[in-house]
Amino acid sequence: MGRQKTLVLGSVLLGLIMLGPSPAVAQEPFRLGEVCFCTGPAPQFGEYCQQGLEMALEDVAKEGWIKGRKLEVIREDCQAQPKLGIAGLTKLINVHKVPAFITYGSSIVLALAPVAEANKVVLLNTMATSEKIRHAGDFTFSNIGGSEVEVVQAAEFAFKELKAKKVGVLYVNNEFGLSGRTVFSEVFGKLGGTVAAAEAHDIGATDYRTQLTKIRAASPDLIYMYSHDKEVGYALKQAKQLGLTTPWLVFSGSSAPVTFEIAGPALEGVIMPQWPFDPVGGSAGMKEFARRYQGKYGKTPIIYVATCYDGYRLLAEALRAGATSGSEIKDFLYKVKNYEGVSGTINFDRDGQVVWAARFMVVRDGKLVPHRK
Repeated sequence: MGRQKTLVLGSVLLGLIMLGPSPAVAQEPFRLGEVCFCTGPAPQFGEYCQQGLEMALEDVAKEGWIKGRKLEVIREDCQAQPKLGIAGLTKLINVHKVPAFITYGSSIVLALAPVAEANKVVLLNTMATSEKIRHAGDFTFSNIGGSEVEVVQAAEFAFKELKAKKVGVLYVNNEFGLSGRTVFSEVFGKLGGTVAAAEAHDIGATDYRTQLTKIRAASPDLIYMYSHDKEVGYALKQAKQLGLTTPWLVFSGSSAPVTFEIAGPALEGVIMPQWPFDPVGGSAGMKEFARRYQGKYGKTPIIYVATCYDGYRLLAEALRAGATSGSEIKDFLYKVKNYEGVSGTINFDRDGQVVWAARFMVVRDGKLVPHRK
């Protein structure tokens, strides 16, 4: 039987109550934190993580919690703003005494990493991809591939497989987008290609006509977009309205249902890399996770729901193994080997990052299918 989430001074405290009578003297719960995008320009990411969290807590509860002690997660809303993120993390550390927390968004992760490092608290990133995160500190981990992995593979695919020689780049103007633009441009240039135009847009933008007009004027033979799911949807829709017929290669997160909803037919033929997570044809664990998610939320899960679920499950496993301080959880994560998560097999390298090989997919008849030359 679940307990409703409670809003307390801007923090959402999530937990579940076990079936059966309460003990006369309840043990203090284990507490973890999350610095989330609950509101602001990209609230969908906070929703993805909350859904993964709720499913993880359900499973931890079924397993008897952490040796009988409940697990609670306190969420602090940063609205995708680094200063608010630092304030939220400071509260999580000083008031709630969390040994580890989850967060996402490259600008947020990079702003919070020094605070986590100084306080010996584990930061587990479940969505951000800046290549700078790899060097953010010993207490910073990522259970999703970074731009130094995805974007390198995308640039190589564009040049070698798609035979693109001149590319126009469209990217969101934050740490995430700047990372994608920089890595793609460097790798593509070294291969012999040219970035003919690079146009930025604000986070959460819905009008891309100015940027698209400038890119079209550069006559690229491919457009590479490294922006968030909704943003890619709006850009593709407007490109079709403008009669732009140049092929597109986009960020992996564009497989989100919201991208398909916004772009509609404009998404047809668009290519994107995908990580091992495959809710339709993947492992038994992936398909079962997708079935549960479909029954609970009425749609197919995006990878970020899976990475957030795995993130909380990993932290719960650390607590269950007796790692209760930030330093102990850090040591536990570095020792993780071939953890079969619903997002894929997880191994952390010496920088605390997972490295996955991308699958390149294309939208055909409204569905993602493997790309074929």
